[in-house]
Amino acid sequence: MKSFKQILEAIKDKADEGEYDYEGDMAKSQLRSIIANSKRIHDMLEDNTNLPEWVQSKITLAEDYISTASNYMQSEMTEEAPTTNVGGGEIDGVGVGAQGEPGVYLKRKKKTPMFKRKI
Repeated sequence: MKSFKQILEAIKDKADEGEYDYEGDMAKSQLRSIIANSKRIHDMLEDNTNLPEWVQSKITLAEDYISTASNYMQSEMTEEAPTTNVGGGEIDGVGVGAQGEPGVYLKRKKKTPMFKRKI
């Protein structure tokens, strides 16, 4: 029989399951907006266009934030990729291409944010 504490933990874990749903959809929507707005600004500029300092600063910050997020996601995907044997084959049921590239990435278990981890 489960203790009261175990039951409370199970309820809390069940409630947390829905907390991290649809982030990919939201992020993709925001990224489409970033792409559209970036293209609009890009098309307005010539190489010799002068911009106000605050606009230059916003573009610099946006590039830094997107670059940082991209690098993080790339490193996460690299960790997820199965090791490969060049020449094709099967690795833990995951298809491998002729050049040794993984056919599918394994879905990672979502990490619990630091402030929600049990100590």
